[in-house]
Amino acid sequence: MRKINPVLYFILFLIILFFFFGFNDVITSRPGSIHAWRQADCASMALNYYQDGMDFFNPELMQQNADGNTSGHNISEFPVVYYIVAALYHVFGYHEIIFRLLNLLIFFIGLVFLYKILLRFLGNIFWAVSVTLLFYSSAILVYYSPGFLPDTTALALVFPGWYYFFVFMETGKKKTLVISFLFFTMASLLKITAALSPLAITALLIIDYLGIFKTEKRKNIFNNKAAIILALGVFFVVNAIWLAWVFYYNNLHNTDYFGTRIWPVWKLTSGEFSEVVKAIRLRWLGEFMNREVQLIYLVLGVFIIWTFNRTNTILLLTMVFLVMGSVAFVVMFFEVLGVHDYYLINLTIFPLFILLTGFESFKRNYPRFYNSVYVKIAFSILILFALINTKSKHSERIAGWWEPYAKYENLNNLSGYLDSVGLKKTDKIVVIPDCTPSLSLYLVNRKGWTMMKFHPAKDVLKYKKLGAEYLIINGPEYVHTNDFDSIPKVKIGEKEGVFVYKLQ
Repeated sequence: MRKINPVLYFILFLIILFFFFGFNDVITSRPGSIHAWRQADCASMALNYYQDGMDFFNPELMQQNADGNTSGHNISEFPVVYYIVAALYHVFGYHEIIFRLLNLLIFFIGLVFLYKILLRFLGNIFWAVSVTLLFYSSAILVYYSPGFLPDTTALALVFPGWYYFFVFMETGKKKTLVISFLFFTMASLLKITAALSPLAITALLIIDYLGIFKTEKRKNIFNNKAAIILALGVFFVVNAIWLAWVFYYNNLHNTDYFGTRIWPVWKLTSGEFSEVVKAIRLRWLGEFMNREVQLIYLVLGVFIIWTFNRTNTILLLTMVFLVMGSVAFVVMFFEVLGVHDYYLINLTIFPLFILLTGFESFKRNYPRFYNSVYVKIAFSILILFALINTKSKHSERIAGWWEPYAKYENLNNLSGYLDSVGLKKTDKIVVIPDCTPSLSLYLVNRKGWTMMKFHPAKDVLKYKKLGAEYLIINGPEYVHTNDFDSIPKVKIGEKEGVFVYKLQ
């Protein structure tokens, strides 16, 4: 009888998870709910590539916040995903399901490589599947993986990076090292925090040169240091070139919208520090990992300390360096962690290595319990509860528990109506109210400006001087507020509580 490939078992679980978390509904939805702001930014880059020409090194947002508020030219992460999505739009038409499915497919493929890493070290299909599911039981990962942001895509590329790196360490084949760093490089180009893994490898290389640690067989950590140095050199040069281009492009267009700088903890007052800590503790920690999962990590952490001299040296040191790198990141970007949960996505690499190191040590030191049916049953029940808890949190996130975006739903199908009343795709608009700089603009597929807060009517006139031709007011309650009556305009349309004016 032909033996079934172990990967097929895991793919079956991914299919189940797809429907369990309701991704079949999520992938058809527009940007919304938590961080719809950043979702709209990403989606608008792909849409503008599609509509305005496939100029890879000239990405653009819908909001006109660059070049003295006259263009949307901004850049942050390497825009290859947006470019691919735009190319797919040219083939299949503009459908956001393409964007969501692409990112979800990449993430699921990444999970397959994670499963293969675990299978390699744990040697057991049950534990490889279970630990992967445990890792994915993070509400943050579940929410963003079928989304528009590049963070989960970057994390997904890190997994095959590590898989091929471990193959290289075992076989010495340079081809696998090249493949590994291709994945690491692309991951860090998409999100710089994904560079934590190559940085951990750099630290391993340094201590190997210094001879501080040996593997459990009293051997050096790496056999072919020269090849790794070359791979790391190329990695850092490519990333440095890209970052230099990002700063050049944004300076050229006089914009700092994406905040390409650090937000360190030492710049906060004690009160501000306390507020961020409170937000992380009450808002994000449970989203980062469920309470029952937090307990598992705590137990594994204690277990690793207890058995550190009987633990895989390479895994242990990698875990330590990833923890150190994650702490350094938190210190440098602490100010924004109170409101940006997706900044934590690529930090999940350190709890992943806690799982890998801990369970490998469990297998190594306590094989009887590791293979116990009762232990596996208990762990299965715990994972089931964790996944059910995550499903509940995911449903709350989709509903917009932090900031409801139902008020934007009447804009979802407004683009065609705007066409019918004479607004061309090239006409610039002002949309009020909108607590984001880009969501309303993206939903109606027009470039322009939003009123993040209610400014005086004179700001609308300022935007008119910059090229705004139309004013859109979302909600009748805002039509006669803030002196908007004084703005020279003519009403040309109204649909579902959205008022459209031609600025005079």
